[in-house]
Amino acid sequence: MTIRTPGEARFEANAQVLIVGAGACGCVAALAAAERGATAMILERDASPRGNTALSGGQIPAGGTRLQRAAGIDDSAEVLAADILAKAKGQCDAELARHIAAESARTVDWLVERHHLPLSCLSDFTYPGHSRHHMHASPSRFGAELLAVLLAAVGASGADLVTEARVGTLFADDDGRIHGVRVVRPDGRTEDVACGTLILACNGYGGNKELLRRYMPATKATRCFGARRSERR
Repeated sequence: MTIRTPGEARFEANAQVLIVGAGACGCVAALAAAERGATAMILERDASPRGNTALSGGQIPAGGTRLQRAAGIDDSAEVLAADILAKAKGQCDAELARHIAAESARTVDWLVERHHLPLSCLSDFTYPGHSRHHMHASPSRFGAELLAVLLAAVGASGADLVTEARVGTLFADDDGRIHGVRVVRPDGRTEDVACGTLILACNGYGGNKELLRRYMPATKATRCFGARRSERR
């Protein structure tokens, strides 16, 4: 993305919370923002939100959920964190992994009870590297099913979803504070959107061979495992 000064912007719209990417991450962020009374807007590059969420198996790991307790599964955030760290061979951010594990049960419970995600515990399947049945999934075990429910919940929440809106520029102060973004439409038109908070939920760069070679040479990846447009720069 290009970084420009706020003085170069021509802001035509504003959102308290602006989110780039309408996958599971972006949708959940919009739901959380809207629930707290903030105006939220999601900018999605594609005409129809798909990406890696729709291509995935839709499995969500969590430790200590109400669904697990109802299924008789003894689990906790501590066990989930230990499994994550062990599977990553200690190479991930340990503090972040523990934080995610600590929030996992509350997040899954909220998505199920407040936004009606059709999740159940996968008691017949132990994810490789896990010591407990951490995984929760929809009946079809396809991420597209979960994404459809999340998108419907976003619509009901009052958050705005703008498709065919590619973000190519950030407007930032010298201290890094983001004031907004520039959106490029398919016909080349641009729109500047101001924000109080910006959340980048646009995935990684699994489809960008140049960045893979530069930052992950050990992978020796020759093709993208996931959405073909996972090419964030």
